[in-house]
Amino acid sequence: MRTTILDELHLLLDRLGRSGYLIHQFEHDGRNGPAMVAGVLDWGGYADVVILHDEQYAVAYRTPTGPDADVFAPTVVFWS
Repeated sequence: MRTTILDELHLLLDRLGRSGYLIHQFEHDGRNGPAMVAGVLDWGGYADVVILHDEQYAVAYRTPTGPDADVFAPTVVFWS
């Protein structure tokens, strides 16, 4: 059986979810599926964020959390 990019994406998202990441979808226009998929693992005070833009580009970083913090637009990043 041939593994496709979508099969690999589903496996990755399943692993992230089982590890405690909360999965978010960001849509372009609502018709073509998610433009990006992100996972956030909140450690209480900071979060690990993984953003999958496409099959060739992804970003991961750790950022502080709090009432005024947006983990998708961080002002401070501990590592990336």
